[in-house]
Amino acid sequence: PHYAGPIYVLVSSRTASAAELAADALAASGRAILIGEKTKGAMLSQKPFDVPEGLQIFLPIADYFAFHSGRIEGRGVEPDIRTGASEAMTVAIEKAQHADM
Repeated sequence: PHYAGPIYVLVSSRTASAAELAADALAASGRAILIGEKTKGAMLSQKPFDVPEGLQIFLPIADYFAFHSGRIEGRGVEPDIRTGASEAMTVAIEKAQHADM
């Protein structure tokens, strides 16, 4: 058995990195509806490298391309239902309540 009801994923401008990839994958599956704001668009993997005088520099070592929306870095993931982050939970609850009818 598996859950066959609607899935709502809340996203905001603070949603970043692996959370963006997960949100995009859930949307691409056709099972989830993204609600909120466009995500941050910060998806590059970085690695620290030591530089002189005890400092470190972080450089990108990998880029990710999402199945649903392509390159996320610098672009973010668009929600299906755009609303402010503070209202996203209320919208999701309203949608869930109407889905039961």
